[in-house]
Amino acid sequence: MAAPGNEEELTQDQTEKLLQFQDLTGIDSMDQCRRTLEQHHWNIEAAVQDRLNEQEGVPSVFNPPSSRPLQVHTADHRVYSYVVSRPQPRGLLGWSYYLIMLPFRFTYYTLLDIFR
Repeated sequence: MAAPGNEEELTQDQTEKLLQFQDLTGIDSMDQCRRTLEQHHWNIEAAVQDRLNEQEGVPSVFNPPSSRPLQVHTADHRVYSYVVSRPQPRGLLGWSYYLIMLPFRFTYYTLLDIFR
């Protein structure tokens, strides 16, 4: 017995979107194109953008991951979840400060990781 999604006939609009999506993305498999469009509720713009993000290695904008990765320290069974986000330096003053602080940051974070 075939899957319920494959038994449904496509409307004229869905067929046009399927062909347009296949043309824009270069995917050979019609089944894969159909699954992708169905995941995005036949929104061709969202499906194409998501496909381009996948090709570039960027996470999906339309179906973001549900949670951040967790790290478990096995010695004391604590769970750490952290994301380090540092703004990029801008201008000559920003880059100068960044380069001056680089050895101090490197030493600080190295020692912090050693003593954890």
